[in-house]
Amino acid sequence: MFNRTPPKTKEEMIARIKTIPEHRNTLDPFVTTLYDAFGFTVFMRSVIPCSGGEEVIKRVMEQIKPKRAVVFGTNRGVSTARVAQFCEEVHTFDVVDSDMTERIWGLLGLKNIVKHVIRDNAEKARIVAGLEFDFAFLDGDHERDYQTDFELTKRCGAVLVHEYWPSSPVMAFMDSLTMGSLRVEGGNFAVWTASKVEDAPVSSEEAQGEPKPFVSPYDDPNAPKTPQKRGRRKTRAETDVGA
Repeated sequence: MFNRTPPKTKEEMIARIKTIPEHRNTLDPFVTTLYDAFGFTVFMRSVIPCSGGEEVIKRVMEQIKPKRAVVFGTNRGVSTARVAQFCEEVHTFDVVDSDMTERIWGLLGLKNIVKHVIRDNAEKARIVAGLEFDFAFLDGDHERDYQTDFELTKRCGAVLVHEYWPSSPVMAFMDSLTMGSLRVEGGNFAVWTASKVEDAPVSSEEAQGEPKPFVSPYDDPNAPKTPQKRGRRKTRAETDVGA
């Protein structure tokens, strides 16, 4: 459960965000630029910055180096914008339109995003079938569409998912895969690749003992916390298996 109470000031937001392990006491200008223009409401229902999403997306994108990406779950377009900063073209999909997307992308100078407002999954599938892409970020309907979304995008060879936590159907499904390689990132993200991707470097703190629980400053303090660890969660088949 998340505490959605917005911070009252920019300073309060920065102080709270800096407690997130993924930020490592730094805050990307991507976040402060959007906050200055739109306030904290621009981040509501977004993995940025509450889950450290801007850092996870940056790290994964810089490692995989994709050219064209697909995003499921546009919302206001914040996560899509982050993905678009690291590739040539992004196609983003949602069943709901937001009048903030173009304002956000315009502020950041992004002209490489194609927005699709779809009626249903059938329309999404038809459009995706005609696209060429080498990365996907799945953050749509985590209760019903996680499996079909993965099936639609796995041919790209690199899929980042959110809501990878115990009791989540996303975690259960991703852990059930027998092909490719799965690595847990911070902030309840996991990245699946069709072949092995070298583990991201870990800090000296992470290398010692058990991983500390991931705690977002926006989490319910009474909710149970689950340790999250960067690097490989478990070994998959390490051959280059086609998706």
